Amino acid sequence: MNNYLRVAGRELNMDVRSFGGMMQSQTAPNPIKPFVGQIVLAAYGNDHDAFNKALKMAVSEAMHETDVKGKPLDKAEAMKLIISRYEAQNPLKIVFGSPKTEAEIQKLTAQLPDSGKQSVNQALQLFQHYGAQIGADRSVYARDKSSAGPMLPPMSFNDMRSSAINAGRF
Repeated sequence: MNNYLRVAGRELNMDVRSFGGMMQSQTAPNPIKPFVGQIVLAAYGNDHDAFNKALKMAVSEAMHETDVKGKPLDKAEAMKLIISRYEAQNPLKIVFGSPKTEAEIQKLTAQLPDSGKQSVNQALQLFQHYGAQIGADRSVYARDKSSAGPMLPPMSFNDMRSSAINAGRF
């Protein structure tokens, strides 16, 4: 799926990450990473049992980690760590250098053959669905700037001054 995203992203001149350099050097092995990988694969495979088993093992392993004071993590802190690591495996975060909105991804998937379009859409939906089950960010997409709500019209200096005087600031 990531390769589909990379190819279509490059065709649309999106900021596709490369495999070399910083990305490789900043991935340090840790005992939790394989379990998070299993969680993600189980999500893509829509396998509830494997997802729950991998999640349980990941939380158990994370409880061996320590906090900044050197104390072992409790179950809630371990779960927060796992959720954070799961969110970091968002395919859109891995492939692209900046967050992508749903509209941008729809434009991107329109470039793909039908099988690729189906694979990418299904994988994103499954990643989001299973992430929601553990309390991860509900959306794999960036917030669409156009849906942020109505913008107020620009105010002139005199309008701002009048507004401030009416509000009792002067």
